[in-house]
Amino acid sequence: SDAEPPARPPAEAGTKPSSPGRAARRQPPGPPPVSHALNIARSDPADLLPPLYASMLSGSPGPAAPSASPSGQAPQPPTVRPIRSDDSAHQYPTARYLSELARGESAPRPAPPAPPAAEPSARPMPTPAPPPTPAPPPPLADRLAGLGLPAWLATRATGSDTYVAIAGLLSDLPSAPHPPPGRGDILVVLGDVAGAAVVARSVLEALRLDSHVLAVAGPNTTVPAGGCRLTGPADAGRWAARLRSGDTPGVVVVETDLDTRTTSWACSIVAAVGAASVWAVVDATRKITDCARWLATLGQVSALAVHSTSGTSDPASALSLGLPVAMVDGQPATPHVWAALLCQRLAESTHAPC
Repeated sequence: SDAEPPARPPAEAGTKPSSPGRAARRQPPGPPPVSHALNIARSDPADLLPPLYASMLSGSPGPAAPSASPSGQAPQPPTVRPIRSDDSAHQYPTARYLSELARGESAPRPAPPAPPAAEPSARPMPTPAPPPTPAPPPPLADRLAGLGLPAWLATRATGSDTYVAIAGLLSDLPSAPHPPPGRGDILVVLGDVAGAAVVARSVLEALRLDSHVLAVAGPNTTVPAGGCRLTGPADAGRWAARLRSGDTPGVVVVETDLDTRTTSWACSIVAAVGAASVWAVVDATRKITDCARWLATLGQVSALAVHSTSGTSDPASALSLGLPVAMVDGQPATPHVWAALLCQRLAESTHAPC
C-alpha cells in the first residue's frame, strides 16, 4: 500500500497558510551572478540599448504594438533587430564612445590649445640717473683769489663771515692817501680822459671846491666851465704860480694812456706844476701786466684810482700792483667798500648769500 505523507503541523490560530509562490516573492533579491556581469561588460553597448532607442539609431521601425493572437494564444514579443556596433559606432559618436569604453579603449582627447604667443615685452624704461651732487664750494681763499685778490692776501682770509674777513684783510693794508687839502697843494690825476674826469670831479666834491681850481692838459680833454686848459709845461708852470697865490688847493688832469710814448709829456706837466700828489687812473678791464708797465714809466705815483670794475671778473686785481688804491668807481676805497664789492661778486658766482 502507498505510504501516507507525513502530517503537517497544525497552523496557528488566526494565520493562513502561505502559498509557495508568495513565499518566493518575499525573499530579498540576491546579487546578480558573476557570469551575468561579465556578459554585460563584453557585450556591445548598442545591444544593451532599449529596443525603441536601438531602432531609432539603426533607422528601422520600432516594435509594433502586440496584436491579438487568434485562438486565445499568448502574444509573442516583438522581434527587435539589434544594432550592429560597426554601423552605429561610425554614425553616432555617443555609441562609438560607449563601444570604445566597453572594449577598454580610451577615447582620443582633443589636443590642448596652443599657448598664446608671448607678447614682446616692452623695453624697460631706463632708470634716470640721480642728479649729480654739487661739489662743495672751494675755500674762501681760492674764491677770493679768483676775484683778483693777491694770493698772499687771500690765504689769510678766515672765519665764517666773509664780509668781516675781507674787511679785516684790507684794513691791514697801508691806507690810501687823501687828496691834499692844503693851500696851494696840487693833485695831478693821470690817465684816460673818461676815467680821469670822473676822479677829478669826485675830488672836487670831496674838497668842496668848484671848477675854477681845475686845469686839464691834453688834446682830447674837455675843459669844464670855469676851468683852464694847459698847453704845455710852461703854461702849466704859470697856472700853478697863480694857484699858489690863493688859499685853495688845485687839481690838474693830464691825459695819457698805456702807450708809453705819451708818458714823457705827461711827466713834464707833473714836474712843471710841482704836484704834491700823483694819482694814476687804472682801467680794471685792462691787463695788469700792461698797467704795471705803464706805471713804471710814470715815475713817482702816490696812489691808484680804479674804475670799470663791473666789466671784469677780477675787480681786485689792481691790489696786486703794489700801490695803495685811493678810489674805486668814484668812491673812496675803504675796506668796507672793497668788502661790499667782493661779497657781491661771490654771491653772483655761487648763487648763495655772502
